[in-house]
Amino acid sequence: MKLRVLIVDDSRDALHLLDRLMAHHDCEIRTCQDSVNAVQTVQEFIPHVIFLDIAMPGLDGFEVAEDLHDLNLPNYLLVALTSHSDEPHRKECEASGFELFLSKPVSIEDVGHVIQLAKKRFLATI
Repeated sequence: MKLRVLIVDDSRDALHLLDRLMAHHDCEIRTCQDSVNAVQTVQEFIPHVIFLDIAMPGLDGFEVAEDLHDLNLPNYLLVALTSHSDEPHRKECEASGFELFLSKPVSIEDVGHVIQLAKKRFLATI
């Protein structure tokens, strides 16, 4: 079984970039451009890793993270994607349940680090 990765971002360009960066890893990938449908996609796909944009129309990433927490899903790695890299923003992400924080634009090294961490964490269960 492959590591399941969900990418949630309202920007088609950002989704495409992350999807391309993920091509180097043996993962099952889904994307979601609509923050309102993100929770439903998570319930259907049950990802191991969720890359979640913070600044989105409709529900922002913090609200989506809160909704995900309320679902009591199996263990997953929640990764914040944001163009704001200041310390208060990082702390808000941490307080909202994000385990990792990636500044945009995301690099291939950033993605590789997240995937390797997730594979170590979930390899025994997949």
